[in-house]
Amino acid sequence: MPFRIRSAVLPLALAVLATGCPKGKSSGGSSVGTVLSVSPAALVGGATAAAGDPLPAQSLVSTNGTGHADFKLNTKFTDCRLDVASSVQVSPPGGDLLAFKGGTTWCNTDTDIDFDVTVDSAQTSITVVDPVFGVTVLEDRTIVAVAQGFVLVSTPGGEGSVLVGPNQESQVLEGQSPLPPVGFMPSDFEAQAIKDLSASVPPPNFGPPEAGDSPTLMRIFGDLTLAAAFDEKQVQDEGTEDFSHDFVSFLGESWGLKPALEPTSFAVAARALADGFFDVVLSPETSTDLGSLQLFQDSGGRDWFLSFAAGDPTLEEALRDFVAAMLGSGDYGRIYQEDFGAQPNYEPFRSLIGL
Repeated sequence: MPFRIRSAVLPLALAVLATGCPKGKSSGGSSVGTVLSVSPAALVGGATAAAGDPLPAQSLVSTNGTGHADFKLNTKFTDCRLDVASSVQVSPPGGDLLAFKGGTTWCNTDTDIDFDVTVDSAQTSITVVDPVFGVTVLEDRTIVAVAQGFVLVSTPGGEGSVLVGPNQESQVLEGQSPLPPVGFMPSDFEAQAIKDLSASVPPPNFGPPEAGDSPTLMRIFGDLTLAAAFDEKQVQDEGTEDFSHDFVSFLGESWGLKPALEPTSFAVAARALADGFFDVVLSPETSTDLGSLQLFQDSGGRDWFLSFAAGDPTLEEALRDFVAAMLGSGDYGRIYQEDFGAQPNYEPFRSLIGL
């Protein structure tokens, strides 16, 4: 589920407000979470903290120049970890869940909890889709990084928004629009935090779907073969053919099928797909007689689509779910980076991932 985050006063704080679910009480004392671990020391509300301590509403969780702390909230955010010299306020006044005050904090989210979250700010808003993400608050900027899932960073009204995907980050300078995403290189602390936080996140489901009443799915699972057509006449770079091959292989192998990619033209492939000779077609061309979804952009920024038989909602849902899982897990970006030598542009996938 997507939820929105807006920073309070960049770069001083990034606050998180839950909507559509019970909010923490605004008065101190009510527990909104639990300290999981401290190493070697951390403070909660100015007092030395220990594992198992409750987190009262409005309390400040902070670390010094050598400390780290893990805590758990009874909310969409499952676990969070603070780096050295970092601070976060839990359930601050106004009903927020978190206010990122300084330093670096990484969190994951519980995908089993169904509600939206909003974060208020006069300068920027952040909408997240079940990610493992980090927020670094500096004197002149806030940096939002993503390891899994997606974060949409935007100014009020949605102007200048950018979609940040796995292994990317965006910076928001004070008083300016978010900068375009760039590759994210984690520090040693962040790499370990990502590893630990990701371990508690359910893995993506790449498994085969139920064929149901889908003629195409019944055929491919009967033949145990995924027959894909590739529009070779539209290729303008090496990355396009490599990515097409790697995507079809990833899809076929994930579904327990033998993948087969045959080069041809879109016109020929579209007719053959209607006759059941092909199962999917990869091309920058589409047709109103076929279903399609965005698949990738080549090095020239041209959109390529995955086309399939129209009137087959079971097949369309299975393909959409697969591509969405591949995007959020980081496998899509990893393959794209290997084939094109560049970060993918996730903007065309906003509707697919719910943003």
